[in-house]
Amino acid sequence: MKYVVKSGDSLSRIGEKFGVSVSQLQQWNGIKNPDFILVGQELMIMKESNDTLTRKITRSQLEAIGWSNFSEQIINDLNQCINVYRITELNSLQHFISQCSHESGCGKWRIELASGEAYEGRSDLGNVFSGDGRKFKGAGFIQLTGRYNYTQFSLSIADPEVVKKGVTYVAERYPWSSAGYWWEVNGMNSFCLLSPTVEQVTFKVNGGYNGLASRKSYYEKCCEVIS
Repeated sequence: MKYVVKSGDSLSRIGEKFGVSVSQLQQWNGIKNPDFILVGQELMIMKESNDTLTRKITRSQLEAIGWSNFSEQIINDLNQCINVYRITELNSLQHFISQCSHESGCGKWRIELASGEAYEGRSDLGNVFSGDGRKFKGAGFIQLTGRYNYTQFSLSIADPEVVKKGVTYVAERYPWSSAGYWWEVNGMNSFCLLSPTVEQVTFKVNGGYNGLASRKSYYEKCCEVIS
């Protein structure tokens, strides 16, 4: 939703009103100085309050799955992601977090290791300008790739900086949300309603069965921790 700044507003007051943090408001709106906002300025607020969240994952739950040394921003992005992209049905949520845990090494890898040069000129990915391959290489916990996908993700979260800044911006700000976008647009929420096996979900995500034992292990942990 959008909120228009009124006289007397501050980010802290707006945050209290909607049950979000100042850092979240800064993140969603690209605000560097939290003490400087203008009357009439439109702010994007991605959720109304913590009470409106259908699902919420805690730090202790992620740690029990195997994650460590992660920031509060990671938790915020995860909880925003699963609600914005409707990854709220239990089986879908368990598969989503387990697949992301494997793909990212529990958050260690947010950016594709390859240079992205191989994506240069790939019109099927929307890479039509020089440098697009590197700028829009894989980012996030299920690596979002290509100018077209970055653009669609940018529109889904109302943040044009995704396209302006590219891979590093997405990796830092939206590692979960970019993965959640992929999960939703590829029909994974509906697919998980069919109670698929880890093998079936892995094939959808990976195109094969790479790291299947690891993915199964994470799924088992997610089933134990998230209920």
